[in-house]
Amino acid sequence: MASMSVSGFSYQGLQTINTPAGSVTVMVFTMSDASWTSLSLCLGTPPLAMTAASGTAPGGMTLHATTFAATVDGSPVSYTVASPPGAQPLPTGSGTLTNISASVIDLLADSASLTSATMGSGQC
Repeated sequence: MASMSVSGFSYQGLQTINTPAGSVTVMVFTMSDASWTSLSLCLGTPPLAMTAASGTAPGGMTLHATTFAATVDGSPVSYTVASPPGAQPLPTGSGTLTNISASVIDLLADSASLTSATMGSGQC
């Protein structure tokens, strides 16, 4: 099961970004620290499946996503650009997200470490 431990996790709002496929409206999530296991995401436009057995982003990470779903503190949440978070997904900014599913257009990290990562295998 995919699991991500985060601190400083925050929803920043909607933003329009330019991609080779054109302009895309995304939800912007930031975190100051993240570590994960068994994470699978659809990344980019057109989407490409990315999986990683484990990883860390100790310097922080910014996630630009068109969809984001997870279980947060035992409660399932599901967001889209048409229905983004109305409040912060993690009120304290820290916690564990499980059952993560996301369509990620862009993923930015100061530094990141991935273990057993693959790109292109799997379904988006």
